[in-house]
Amino acid sequence: MSAIIRHIPLHATAREPELALAIRWDISPAALLGSATAAALLNGEAPRLVSAALLWHIRGTTARAELALTLTRNERHTIPLTGPLPITTTITSGDIHIDAADALHLSLRHGSGDPAILYARTSLLAATLALPGGVYDAPAIVTTR
Repeated sequence: MSAIIRHIPLHATAREPELALAIRWDISPAALLGSATAAALLNGEAPRLVSAALLWHIRGTTARAELALTLTRNERHTIPLTGPLPITTTITSGDIHIDAADALHLSLRHGSGDPAILYARTSLLAATLALPGGVYDAPAIVTTR
């Protein structure tokens, strides 16, 4: 699993635009297909599944989740799992804590170096996708402009 990690400004300024922050959990395709709930989301494309990931996109005061799929012939599809959810952000001595309802809980180390995940939990893996523990990787930070 690879992740692109960049400095995450807390607030946009005229000189430094706000970055979008995404947290990615890679999911085993076999596990996704083994869940009747998750497999139903594939809408007949299950035999073509190559890779899957749960992505949480955090921007401003909201977060939203999607299932990102790669199919054969390198086709990419996304399936929205939530609409925009309001987030609460708490900053304490170099750490950022982000909560989106009961769906995402995230703590990041945000000091002078690259940000790092201290804690990340999402209820969507079990509640929405019906996946048991151990069938997805630890989350990674992925940022885009």
